[in-house]
Amino acid sequence: MKVTDCQISFKGRPTPADAYGNNVAWSCPVCGHPLLFVCRKGWKGFDGKRTNCKQCGALFTIRPQSGNLLVIERVE
Repeated sequence: MKVTDCQISFKGRPTPADAYGNNVAWSCPVCGHPLLFVCRKGWKGFDGKRTNCKQCGALFTIRPQSGNLLVIERVE
C-alpha cells in the first residue's frame, strides 16, 4: 500500500509521522522510541498485525480506513 500521501491519526487526532512508499515511521507515544510500520498485506505492524516498541514493549498496529486515512492503534 502506498502511504506517501496518507493522513495518519492516533486516538482520533492527526499524529506526526513520516510516510514514504509503503513505510510509516512514528514515535512511540509511551517512550518516544521510533517505530516502523511496513504497510503490506501480512507484514508485521499492518492491518491487525502487531509491532512492538523495541524500548518499552508497547504494541501497536496501523490500519487503513476510508480514503487515504491510516489509523494507528495501541494493542493490549
